[in-house]
Amino acid sequence: MPQPADELRTAATLLRQLATAASTDQEGYPTTHWAVRYQPGVLPGDPPQTDRSCYLDAVDTADADGRGGRRLLHGSRGARTRPPSVDPQHGRYIAAMDPGVGLAVADWLEQEARIWAHTDEQIVKHASEAQVIAQLSTFDQALAVARQVLGTTETPAAPPATDRAPSCRCHSREGLRPEQHENDCPMAVLPAPTDRYRTAWHNARSRAAVLSAEITRRAPLLGEYAAQINNLRTMYDVAAARTSDLIDERDQLRAERTELIRQRDQAAMDTIKALPEFELRGDTEIRTAALREGADALGRMDYDVDATDYGWDTYRDAWDTGVMNAAGLLRRLADEAQQPTTAEAEAHRTLTEFIAEVLEDDGIWMYLGADPDRAVAERRRASVTRRCPAAETRTVRKTTTYTVATPTKAEHLPKGTNAEDCPACKGANPGDPFLCPGPDMPASTEEPKP
Repeated sequence: MPQPADELRTAATLLRQLATAASTDQEGYPTTHWAVRYQPGVLPGDPPQTDRSCYLDAVDTADADGRGGRRLLHGSRGARTRPPSVDPQHGRYIAAMDPGVGLAVADWLEQEARIWAHTDEQIVKHASEAQVIAQLSTFDQALAVARQVLGTTETPAAPPATDRAPSCRCHSREGLRPEQHENDCPMAVLPAPTDRYRTAWHNARSRAAVLSAEITRRAPLLGEYAAQINNLRTMYDVAAARTSDLIDERDQLRAERTELIRQRDQAAMDTIKALPEFELRGDTEIRTAALREGADALGRMDYDVDATDYGWDTYRDAWDTGVMNAAGLLRRLADEAQQPTTAEAEAHRTLTEFIAEVLEDDGIWMYLGADPDRAVAERRRASVTRRCPAAETRTVRKTTTYTVATPTKAEHLPKGTNAEDCPACKGANPGDPFLCPGPDMPASTEEPKP
């Protein structure tokens, strides 16, 4: 005897095969959708004659008026030797879907309607789990449809007899038999294969009902979350606009700061260039000391990085370049201000410089700058390593000793030469007729004669 599950699977397979075969006619034309075509009314404008014999056509869903339909019934009612007929695949499908199948499907649909109505009322409110299973199961109706399709009316074999008393899942936990319980037990039946299917179906329906109720409960919360998300997006847009304004202000301040640094450096360079014009020849030591003091003061100045600089090195480099160049120029002017104290060549003091270099990819050390102060060279190296931590830098000490030749005294041209051409007379204001007085005559060592 086949089991109920086998009957259901066999009926489903047979129905699928028949429906697939009936989806086309002998010529391969699609005949999936069928429709009844009535004879037209007797008089023009009368409704179709629905109480008389009709035709069975396969209709095309894309053809709204049905003019492209295909007749499923072939032949003529008037021909005695050839009654109307259908294609074999259509006939087999019509025979399989007889009124018995229709009645079984109707019972199934009514039971499904009761299931959904009960689901809407929250199925487990006033009924126990066993009653819900008994009321909501559609297994019997599905089995009836399968047997109508298969053309069988056998019922499944009765479960084997057992000496164990009937029990249910709820009461067996309490150690009671159904007849010992004060209330009637709707589950007082022996376990059968159908019970497993009913329980599984019920569990799936119950979970679906619970999830549906939970979704309904959380729907207002979803609306609130959506409103909060919209508020956050609005706040984000405002913050983004404010951030854009702040970035514009920052860029403007940086541009103004760069311009002020340029103006400061230009003013320092103009002041330094104007120093040689001062007449300090009478007090060379004061002039030299003032220049060296200014250079030392500039060398001790360092760029102050605060929290608003964002760790950028552009301003540090600009500061170091401008200030250190000014300090170097002041030291050079101080060296030039020192004049030789003797007529002979005088040996000047030793000049020591610290050169900062960085190693390039081609293996050549690139010059970064030189300064008498080692701290300046270290700052230049640190500026490079901040931008590129893997860079290799070094500090080279350079010592230079140099001498200055004693300037020679310009000599006059021969007497009577134009004074403008004489190097000794250049810048002088000789008397008229602007002639060179000639070389100086050596003093005579002879005593005057009496």
